[in-house]
Amino acid sequence: NSNTYLATVAGDGTWSILDVDVSGLNDGTITYSATASDSVGNTATDTLTATKDVTSPAVDITAPTTPLNANNASSASASGTGEEGATISLVITDGVVSTSAVVTTVAGGVWSFAGLDLSALADGAITYMVTAMDAAGNTATDTFAGQKDVVAPTVDLLLVTDPVNSANATTASASGTGEVGDTISLTATDGTTTT
Repeated sequence: NSNTYLATVAGDGTWSILDVDVSGLNDGTITYSATASDSVGNTATDTLTATKDVTSPAVDITAPTTPLNANNASSASASGTGEEGATISLVITDGVVSTSAVVTTVAGGVWSFAGLDLSALADGAITYMVTAMDAAGNTATDTFAGQKDVVAPTVDLLLVTDPVNSANATTASASGTGEVGDTISLTATDGTTTT
């Protein structure tokens, strides 16, 4: 099906037609054709092409830094995939505080950011949010849930085998307190040898 839209040339020699519905046309090159007819039946035609792209760009976050800890919170990174040439904007938030957006362009189907300072975000759940915009202005978003914990764990060594003698030298023990779920690593040394 095709539609014909009509207008009359105004006194200043211009014409305009609004609300032309091109939603049924395929993405790609579309051609507008304007045909003028005068009062005695003479005609003339002019054409102009445009590009149609109503498809949202593909975008995925595939490798953000998580969990964030005291060692990486000021130098985090994030990377992913997207539509070639699309503009990528990344924001990271803790739900209250958000980083300023950083922007890059997809090249070779991938994008990446490094050296992200996320030290201002609160400990707990954080969200990486990326928005892609293609050349036609279509947008798409993706999110990735992460965690931040930069608080050093607590550890107290409260009890060790003392004294160590020939009866317990191979079965000495140590105990204490710490943060639930933390892994405790224990060594013993005489100043020269460590076990």
